[in-house]
Amino acid sequence: MELLVEDYEDFDKFDNIKFSVSCRNKPTVLPVRDFLKSEYGFLRYDQIDTVYGFTKDLVPLYGGRSFKKDFVLSDDDLSNMYEDGIGLRLPLSNSLVTYEDYKASKSFLKLHHRKGNDVIITVKKLAEWIREDFPLYTIDCSTIKNYRPNQIDNSFKDGLYDNTVLSARFNHDPEIANIKNKDKVIVFVNSKCGWTCQTPTCYMQVSQHNKGLNETFACSEDGSTDKVIFDLKYYVDLGFSHFKLTPINENVGITLNLL
Repeated sequence: MELLVEDYEDFDKFDNIKFSVSCRNKPTVLPVRDFLKSEYGFLRYDQIDTVYGFTKDLVPLYGGRSFKKDFVLSDDDLSNMYEDGIGLRLPLSNSLVTYEDYKASKSFLKLHHRKGNDVIITVKKLAEWIREDFPLYTIDCSTIKNYRPNQIDNSFKDGLYDNTVLSARFNHDPEIANIKNKDKVIVFVNSKCGWTCQTPTCYMQVSQHNKGLNETFACSEDGSTDKVIFDLKYYVDLGFSHFKLTPINENVGITLNLL
């Protein structure tokens, strides 16, 4: 079965589903409402549940992508998101997190601690610390864990994680139909190199970069694959309801002459 589609047409036709959308390519000076309408205008605004990206404060917990101060969510952005019923999803997916990093970030975590906000975690100990000290956060197990479909349900057994992000490389795996906790699984509906890469060493490189460490890892694919769009209807019909969108226009800052 062909699981790829040519465009995002009809994404706004589905009810009872929600999207977490990336703001990592939003220039800091561009208001988040304008960005969401231009970047994800094919969605209904009420379908956007959370926005994931960095805030203005660099903390050693950040992972997934390199921190860039010119591409962050401002205080005004956060106020407008909350006013619109959209939560903040913080990528705290650094693979090299220590307890010292956590202690250094506690004031940051306290600042954004509110119902409706999520944290994306790779290191299980960090999830435990946050669950104990900041219980209002929704805790998501990062795609970086790279769990296979037959491992997904086990990620919920101890009650630590509220959701787990399915690696896009398994989007085409028929075994995803057998996942029992589909309501707790976040599925990518577009992807670039993530759906083909077998050795995502870039995440370790980013972890080193965001902590100011010597970078001994590099991208194993040189980021060279084209972005693909998955057939949303296929996953909705399987019973999934929570989806993740990566940036549509990776060069939006350049396009808008804001760099």
